[in-house]
Amino acid sequence: VATVMFLVAMAGATLYLGKPAVFAFGNQLWGATEDYVLLSIPLYILLGEVLVRGGATDKMYRSLADWLNALPGGLLHTNIGASALFSAVSGSSVATAATISTIALPTFKSRNYDQRMVLGSIAAGASLGNLIPPGIAFLVYGAMTNTSAGQLYAAGVVPGLIMTLIFMLTIILISWWKPELTGANI
Repeated sequence: VATVMFLVAMAGATLYLGKPAVFAFGNQLWGATEDYVLLSIPLYILLGEVLVRGGATDKMYRSLADWLNALPGGLLHTNIGASALFSAVSGSSVATAATISTIALPTFKSRNYDQRMVLGSIAAGASLGNLIPPGIAFLVYGAMTNTSAGQLYAAGVVPGLIMTLIFMLTIILISWWKPELTGANI
């Protein structure tokens, strides 16, 4: 099906646009994908995968749990903090959500946390994946608009940190308002 669609499109383009336009298509397509900034996207994802397979993310989550468990809301803060740190490595919201949920959900099974709060903190933390540099959205936007990736990264640091703090503050407020949702601090 794909081959027939390609051949029909090429025949139509040759008929209506002429051979020079059809021959220029390959150069235009190659030029659009040749941007070296886009090469970093699979490398960031690869780095995140190496950290997951090597066990570094498990250790990161446990250390953050030790540091942040004293706050009202306990391990929910660990989800946000771990998501922020992993986002700074992978640049992908989807990879952040998958990694943190794989690590966090078994930890929460044995504790008295509301499932909606746990999943909400993972989802909120995963949204930091595109905001905290090196977000893949920054790279794609920069490649499309010829904007400096470094300037976009610099512009994303402060909002990423502010969002992380707002998420943690929200958890603190909810844990003061309805402490039964945030489990017991262990």
